[in-house]
Order: sequence, then C-alpha cells, then structure tokens
Amino acid sequence: MMREVYSTLFLVLCIYHVEGESAVLGQHFLHIIKRQEFFSQGNTAAIEFQAKSKSYPDLPSWLTLKQRTELQDAYLFGTPRAGAVSTDIQIIALNKGTYQTEQDAFSITVDTTKDLPKSIVELRVKNYNIEEFLAGQALSNLTRIMAKLWPEAGTLQVVKVSSLVDELGRVPVPDGPMQPLPKEGVLVQIGGAGDFSALLASVSQQVNNTNCMNQEQFIGIREDFEPEFNLDWCAFKMFPL
Repeated sequence: MMREVYSTLFLVLCIYHVEGESAVLGQHFLHIIKRQEFFSQGNTAAIEFQAKSKSYPDLPSWLTLKQRTELQDAYLFGTPRAGAVSTDIQIIALNKGTYQTEQDAFSITVDTTKDLPKSIVELRVKNYNIEEFLAGQALSNLTRIMAKLWPEAGTLQVVKVSSLVDELGRVPVPDGPMQPLPKEGVLVQIGGAGDFSALLASVSQQVNNTNCMNQEQFIGIREDFEPEFNLDWCAFKMFPL
C-alpha cells in the first residue's frame, strides 16, 4: 500500500515591540540588528535579515542594510539628506534552520533642526570591512584621532560611513592563489564647524602637489592612525559643505 506524505512548511510570524529612533539630517545613522533579539542567545542557526519600509517594498534611498554572513548581526545605516522624511521600518529575520520567521518594527524620525557642518574631511580606511568597522569602537576611535588633529572643528560630526565597494563599484580580489581576500575598505566623512587645521591643510597640499605614489611622505600624520587604521592617503580629501 502506497502512502503519500505531504509536508507543510509553517512560517511563524512574531511581531516585536515598535520603538522609535532619531536620525539627524546630514549625520551618520546606525541601527544594529542583533540576532539574539529575534532568537535565543544560544541559537547558532543561519539567520537572514531583510529590511524595508512598512509602506514600500524597499528601504528609503538613504538607508543600506549590510550582513556579512548569516551567522552575524546586520547593520542598517546611512545619512539622511535634504528631502528625507520620517519612516517606519520593518525588520524580518528568517531562521534558515527552522524557517521560522520573526519580525521587528521601529520608526525613524528625521531631525532637521541641527546645523550642518561647515567643512568635511574624507578618509578611506583600507583595513576594515564595513560590518566590522560599525560593530566595534573603530568609528569612535577614528573620530577621537580627528578631534586631536582638527581642534578648530569644534564638536565633530560623522557625516557618512560607507563601503568602498559601494562607493567605487570594485570588489577586492586576492593578490594571488591561496591568498586571503583583502578587506573591502570603508569611506568615512567627518565634519566640523571650524576651519581646517594647518596640519590637515598641509596633508591636502601634499596630496594635490605630488603623484602620491610614495606614502612615506605622510609618515608624521600616519603615526596618529596606525596600526589601527591603514589609510589611503592619496584619497585624502577636504572640502566645504
């Protein structure tokens, strides 16, 4: 006697609390999506995160979702620009082991009352992937270094953080067979209300006046950043906003 067995896949949808966060116009916004907030802390299953606006199939254009692997947390980040409006965000977590689906929702209010920075310094950090840069203290440490080198700036604002893959459209490749995949790199823009310091102006002048092949010329300022940050000094930029 033949038996037909039908299996049905049930997706369990759990709605979590709705909370609010604030994003400031022209400043870097970050929301970390933690695995343990959706499933038990000891869960080692692969979890895929997705995010979208509650009223639209996609995220607002200024927001990006990054998740390096399905065994890691995800990062929702971006910089609201002119015209950005408050929005409700849905986060969907899919457990690849059980196919259980859980959901979170929160609102982002865009604050347009803060002053924009007068000047911006742009750095390219070569030795990080975007997720690890956002996960720890790297951004805080980099901002602290810049505050020391740029005291005229006043209170610094992180204007933008993004992956160099997204900025340049080039995916890093290994240097050769059996070599590790290089870090993709991170672009960081830091703004201030004051004029540029003489030191930063000197670095900018060196970049503009040479072919920049020998980065040893920046050894003085490099010591402030290394070994934590390996910067591409040829890509160093300063500009008014």
